[in-house]
Amino acid sequence: MKYIFQWSGEYWGFLIKDELFNQDGDQIGRVDKSNKVWTINNTYLGELIENSYVMRSEHLPTIGQKFQWIKGKKVAVPLAHANRVGRVKWGGWVDPLALYKK
Repeated sequence: MKYIFQWSGEYWGFLIKDELFNQDGDQIGRVDKSNKVWTINNTYLGELIENSYVMRSEHLPTIGQKFQWIKGKKVAVPLAHANRVGRVKWGGWVDPLALYKK
């Protein structure tokens, strides 16, 4: 299992094998063999960076505030993880997980 954070350092969720879950244990997406991250409904979310973050090129169309996150299966939630110190913004990249609302 790997913990996933927003670029700001806020704990967001976790990966079990290639499946992406939010902090409530709802499956939100998956990671393919080339580290591309996809939502349950096969919308490209971004790239898995450093096994801890998902980032998306700002040159791609944005997901938008009204994007509907579809939830898949639910799993037991691991112990909560502390937030990290935020990262310096990468030029040309955005954090798609920052758009996620429960």
